[in-house]
Amino acid sequence: MNLKEMEDKEQQLHNNKLAHELGISIDDLQLLEWQEDTTKDEEEIPLSLLIQFSDESPREILEKIVGLSDSNSINVNMFG
Repeated sequence: MNLKEMEDKEQQLHNNKLAHELGISIDDLQLLEWQEDTTKDEEEIPLSLLIQFSDESPREILEKIVGLSDSNSINVNMFG
């Protein structure tokens, strides 16, 4: 397996876990546009991901995400 294949596999696993944590299918996740920012503690240990979804994302999918803020963002614990 080359480096590109390994990176693709890692991204796929990350997206599968993210979809699970958000309570949506991987197919739904693939239809969304988002940016991630890792929140860390004072020792730089990752705590969670702040996910900011684009306003262009399909509203019917965003409505499935429990805990999504009015600004289309959510903190997700991906490191626990």
